[in-house]
Amino acid sequence: MELTKQFSEQQYARALESWTWLDLDGKAPRFTSLFGDVFLESADGA
Repeated sequence: MELTKQFSEQQYARALESWTWLDLDGKAPRFTSLFGDVFLESADGA
């Protein structure tokens, strides 16, 4: 059983539209848990 799910760049962009109040510059979504948690990666790999 897989506990994570990946989406397309467009799907993440649409899902994260309401997160504009967060500073997400330089961060990209990598995967999402089955509970809806989105894990982001910064340009330096963190």
